[in-house]
Amino acid sequence: MSGEGFAQLSFHRAVRASVQMTTFGTDSQRAAARTVLDLTSNTVSDARKLLTDHDLRLGDTTGAESGAESGTAVGQRVASGGEVEPGTTVDIKIAKAAANVWIPTGIVGKTLAAVQDELGALRLHLGVTTG
Repeated sequence: MSGEGFAQLSFHRAVRASVQMTTFGTDSQRAAARTVLDLTSNTVSDARKLLTDHDLRLGDTTGAESGAESGTAVGQRVASGGEVEPGTTVDIKIAKAAANVWIPTGIVGKTLAAVQDELGALRLHLGVTTG
């Protein structure tokens, strides 16, 4: 009976060891792993330099409306603190200023339908109305 338990335990350990190797890689791969930095608040050129200095690459940059300083990173895909292989690309979202929109004058006193039409022509939508 104890022989069966021992054989079963050995098999379980062998499986766990193979999973561990798959997850973490060899010692040389672990030594080569790079920790992804927090790129928020950096400009695109600064983010590229930081990544390059750590043997990583800048991937896609996409704009995102944000209250942060325009042109700075506000998000990234490969989270900071994550461990990745050298050469991995990191995508970032860059703050872009929210567009200023001028609201037409003279809408006070118009019907709701007239105001909606006027705003619709400007590609604006009335979201909230109060009586």
